[in-house]
Amino acid sequence: MLASRGYAGNGMLPLLDLVLAAPDEVFGENLHSVILILHFLPNLKGPAVDTLYWKLWDRAFGIAEQAAAGEPAVDSVEAALNVPVGRLTDELFDWVGKRREDSDAGPFWIRLEKACVKGSPGRAARALAAIRTAWLFGRRPEWTCATLLCYFDWKLPDEAKLVWKGFTFGATFTPSLWSALRKDFLATFDNLGQLDAEAVRVFYQLIGRIAIHEPTWLTDDESQRIVTLAPYVGREQIAWIFWTSLDAAGEKAGSLWRDRVGPWLSACWQPDDALKGPETSMNLVRVALAAGDAIPEAVDSVLLRLSPLNQPDMVIFLLAESKAPEEFPLATVKLLDRAIPRSRSFYKGDLKRLLGRIASAWPEAKHDSRFRNLSDFAAG
Repeated sequence: MLASRGYAGNGMLPLLDLVLAAPDEVFGENLHSVILILHFLPNLKGPAVDTLYWKLWDRAFGIAEQAAAGEPAVDSVEAALNVPVGRLTDELFDWVGKRREDSDAGPFWIRLEKACVKGSPGRAARALAAIRTAWLFGRRPEWTCATLLCYFDWKLPDEAKLVWKGFTFGATFTPSLWSALRKDFLATFDNLGQLDAEAVRVFYQLIGRIAIHEPTWLTDDESQRIVTLAPYVGREQIAWIFWTSLDAAGEKAGSLWRDRVGPWLSACWQPDDALKGPETSMNLVRVALAAGDAIPEAVDSVLLRLSPLNQPDMVIFLLAESKAPEEFPLATVKLLDRAIPRSRSFYKGDLKRLLGRIASAWPEAKHDSRFRNLSDFAAG
């Protein structure tokens, strides 16, 4: 932006020296504009630019810190992004992103530690730093443990809910970061009431990703406890991750089911009626249909965990759009029989056509009681 307006490299720096020379009152009244300058200044390169950047940042932060002293502590990531200390923290990460390869990052770490000061004054900065937890830990693990990770402990609930919410915006674990946060991560499932709905969804998505990519990170008992105590949205999100992962696996979907998803479901997702729900069932249907050549065994597994669907026409559509009626007609009949509630009224023409495809691919279908029952229902 600065370059696009005709500024030629360091030719604009004297103008910013005038900004630095402004009285505190004038500088504070224009803090928003100063932060905008800090956002675009890293587009220019050179030692003089960085020197001026840090002078501006330091002065802006000092004024922002004084202003925050009389304000209530932030209680959300959104609030952190709307106070000067939080915005200045965000600009630190913007700077290091643009300078990562060709500048000394020391000034970044010095300012970030200053922003993340202990207690309520540093909450806005910690909330935003938590979004980049994996990145920070990968570069300076000891610094990150001492400055940030200690706040993930639910013994400090007001702090923990803020940094865990920030974490969900990035939601990335490396093996070493997992080791450092494993205990606090598990404790989060006993404190989900302190997080908003979107953060809760992300946490259950993480359980699905761990099951697929790092199955040894959680024991079967730990995973089973999480699944059993989860709200319906939790199991729905785990199933959603399984479905999208299988769908993305292409020809390897069958292997992914047999190696990871199927065994995890058997060990960790009990087929109790209390754990069944229509929304979860829809995603489990998608899981089964995405399992490639493992569809028959996937259907047998998810059947134990399905309840009838509120939208039976959706499962009919999904099956009709797939090759399952021709390739796996028996599995298709099993899925239809369990998923379609006979008490609901809906257009049955698509079901009749689907049953016709099954009968053409599987002549013995007429001897199957489930197929006959579905045929009678479709004709009624």
